[in-house]
Amino acid sequence: MKIIDSEIELSALSEAECAALIPEKSDEALAREYALMIENTYLFAEELNLEACPPDRRFYKGDREAWVYEHGNIAELIFVK
Repeated sequence: MKIIDSEIELSALSEAECAALIPEKSDEALAREYALMIENTYLFAEELNLEACPPDRRFYKGDREAWVYEHGNIAELIFVK
């Protein structure tokens, strides 16, 4: 039985070996990265013109809010501080 096109380029194999040796991030590190990413998605309320374009709905949690703008079958969600 002859196997055709089964050779793997050496550079691709080396990259795969290096990637396999990279340690996986801990759950704590991943949670911290996620929290920082979410923190960076918040907009500041004073920078937005609430009177000119008020949201259709507002959800409050502490000093933060989520503003929902409805556009027919599509809704836009904005996180606000």
